[in-house]
Amino acid sequence: MKESGLRNTDLARHLGVSETVIRRMLNPKHATKPERIQAALAQLGKRIVATFEDAA
Repeated sequence: MKESGLRNTDLARHLGVSETVIRRMLNPKHATKPERIQAALAQLGKRIVATFEDAA
């Protein structure tokens, strides 16, 4: 969000949620649903990519 200059209120408006929801999403102790995180990241032009590799 810092890179894009987007504030909590801006992201909330784009997602159609309150700014409180965005603050909760940014709290690592809050159990935010993965779908909501994906939607927020999409607004920022980002996505989650997970890979699994053999340790050896």
